[in-house]
Amino acid sequence: GAIKTVDRSGRTVYRTGEETPTQGLGELIESIVHNGSLIVIHTTQSSAPLVALHLDKQRPEGVLGTVAGDDTIFVAPSSVKTIDRTLRTIRKEFGLRA
Repeated sequence: GAIKTVDRSGRTVYRTGEETPTQGLGELIESIVHNGSLIVIHTTQSSAPLVALHLDKQRPEGVLGTVAGDDTIFVAPSSVKTIDRTLRTIRKEFGLRA
């Protein structure tokens, strides 16, 4: 049940799901973009699972689900018609500018 992530100093650390921090996750995100049908979040190395776990637990409006690799997350929006709003919601969730 451990999650591999990178702390603020760049060190690889392992956390359990209960220890997962929710503040400061925005610092792990390098970019959030979409192509009209899928939202892609690029994170620092090894941080995608932690960011995706937060999205899966919080279920922000418009997010159907996530698939995470090492540093990339594919976010399935619940509707492509509202993908811009979903992208703004995700940015807000992590304290990023819209």
